[in-house]
Amino acid sequence: MILDAMKTRMKVAIVLGGYVVAGIVASIVVAHSPNANDPGGMAAFGDLLYFGAVFSAVASVPTGFALWFLRPYRRFWTALATMAVVIAATGVAAAIVYALTASSKPDASAWSLWAGLTPLPMLAAPVLAGGFGLAAVLAPARGPKIALFSAAAAEVAVAAYAFIHWFISNRFG
Repeated sequence: MILDAMKTRMKVAIVLGGYVVAGIVASIVVAHSPNANDPGGMAAFGDLLYFGAVFSAVASVPTGFALWFLRPYRRFWTALATMAVVIAATGVAAAIVYALTASSKPDASAWSLWAGLTPLPMLAAPVLAGGFGLAAVLAPARGPKIALFSAAAAEVAVAAYAFIHWFISNRFG
């Protein structure tokens, strides 16, 4: 019993320690970036995105350990797969709303307000795709594995649409 508790504590320490290391590494990388001292909101937002990307990449290791440690818990995988599909569906819906409203002028309607928020899930799509893909690879059962791969594929599609729309079509269209 005590040995099991120590095992659990060690697993939690490994995962939490990994996240702390990811935060430290991301902070150091952002602090030493070329535009770390640039003033203004745009530079701060760019640093936030940079921090998120570095943190996500480094945090994939402790996340992988956490998912590996949770392999025996079927309910966890069912809940994770369900949540992933719902999140991916909101990302797809956001991309569709963005596509439908990208050329319209904003007004005070609820539709316009929601359309203004659609870039947020599109910015999160690459990180979510990576997380769902990692979970899919480590999922112990077929059902959650399929759902997680599907959610990852949907997030890849959302990220691809955002990239094409924001970086490619504006240059040539």
